[in-house]
Order: sequence, then structure tokens, then C-alpha cells
Amino acid sequence: VQGRRADGEDFLVTIPVDLWSTCRLVCEDTDGPSRVDAPLFKSRRVAERMLERLGLGQGLRLRIELTRDMPVGKGLSSSTADMLAVLRACQALFGVVVSDGCVSRWFAEIEPHDALHYPMSVIYNHRQGRLLHRLGHVPDFRIVGVDAGGAVCTEAYNRRLQFSPGLRADYQRLYERVVDAFAARDDNAIAHCAMRATEL
Repeated sequence: VQGRRADGEDFLVTIPVDLWSTCRLVCEDTDGPSRVDAPLFKSRRVAERMLERLGLGQGLRLRIELTRDMPVGKGLSSSTADMLAVLRACQALFGVVVSDGCVSRWFAEIEPHDALHYPMSVIYNHRQGRLLHRLGHVPDFRIVGVDAGGAVCTEAYNRRLQFSPGLRADYQRLYERVVDAFAARDDNAIAHCAMRATEL
């Protein structure tokens, strides 16, 4: 469920799925400024931000290798999963913990993103990187995806979105319905909210 409330707050209701991105991180000493070698800009930026935050601007070379079992360009958060895999690998390597709020801020600087760093269903402002509501329940859904081809650039998609006042009012009602459905742990009602979001 995704939309914009009457007050202008963008929101995305998440559901964890069993698809993954895995990061192999190799750290080596080097002369001069630290650098990150990564196949993707967004993932490289996360590692660079971690080095900046830890004051490790000199003497390290990080090599990032990513593998994933999710399709790319289908709106399934593959780039967010890559960024989170890199972040988790850096946390393990350097023995640090990055708060969920900090992850949100870092990722929001790079792109609109899903709230994959929360291990539950939440309502999240995916443009601003802001947690709106912890839902406390993960629906027991079996999800079937049908790929008709093509690819989606979520950054371009998010730039083009427009919401009329009437549409925001519809999404406000839907937001309230989905919060109630999660509170009641009513998976059928949650599914109806997802269908209504698709129609809108």
C-alpha cells in the first residue's frame, strides 16, 4: 500500500519477503585516501558514508561483491537490499551498530527506498526516510509475482508522481483502514487495502 495522505505525507506500507541481497566485503590496506570498489554507485556510496562516519578516510580499500536472488528493475527494492547488505557487512567488519534512524537518513540521501532495515511491517515515508508507524504484524501471505517484462526506474517514477486533493483524501482513508487492519491482524482486510491501493 503506497500513496500520499491528506497532510502531504508520502507513505509506503512494507511487508518483508524472503528474497535477499548478499554482500562479500574485502578490506585491504592501501596507501593514500581510502577507496571503495563496488559494481553499483548506490552501494558504493553507503560504504563511503560508513568510512566517513568512522573517520577512516585514509589507508583502506574496500572491495564489494553483491549477489542477489531478486530481479532488478521490478520495483522490489533490489537496490535498497544491496545498500542494506553493504551496510550490514560494514557493520560486521568494523564492529559498529548503526541505528535505524541513521540508516534511514543515509539511504534517503541516495534514493527513495523501502524500509528493509525494519524486520517487520511498517508504514514509512520512502522519500524522506522517516518511520511513520510500526505495525507489529507481518501478514501470512503467499505472494505470487507475474513479470510481464520491462523495467521500472523507481527514482523517475517517484519524480513524476502527482496527487490531486481528491486522491490524497482517498489515500488518507486507505491509510486509516490499513492501520486498523494491521491492528486487528486481519490479513484479508490488509489484502483488500493492497488491492484498493493498486486501483488508485
